Amino acid sequence: SADLQVEQERVALARARELEQELERERQSSAVLAGEALAASIGVLAEQDMVEHLNGKAQELLQTSEEYRQTAASQISALCAELDRSMDRHDQAQQHLAASSRSLEQARQDQATLVARVAVLEAEAKHAAEHNGDEVEDLRELLDTREEELREAQRQAAERAL
Repeated sequence: SADLQVEQERVALARARELEQELERERQSSAVLAGEALAASIGVLAEQDMVEHLNGKAQELLQTSEEYRQTAASQISALCAELDRSMDRHDQAQQHLAASSRSLEQARQDQATLVARVAVLEAEAKHAAEHNGDEVEDLRELLDTREEELREAQRQAAERAL
């Protein structure tokens, strides 16, 4: 029975060593799993930090985008106002051009009227000059006749005086 007891103790000791080794393997496996869980937790925390960082950047981009949109809307409004003023100036210039064109046409008509009037006056002046030339010729002939009569009368008067 002593041998049996020694044998049982040896089997129990061997079984205790096996359980101790299994416990060590479980402890190491648990340590590995705990390390992996810790790494996964660190990864999740890093991802959460990254997500928060990206959310912050997205908010900044949205705010910047809104500022750009407001600036662009303001600039577009200013450009539209400038375009309206430019169109008004263009319309005024077109109206001025039309008025100038009408004035130029009136001036051309007035010039044509004056040219025609000058032509009439020149014709009348030429006619008057011809008529006056005839009268001048008649007057010269009459003057020559009178001078000759005067000389004849002077000559007769001188003959009588002698």
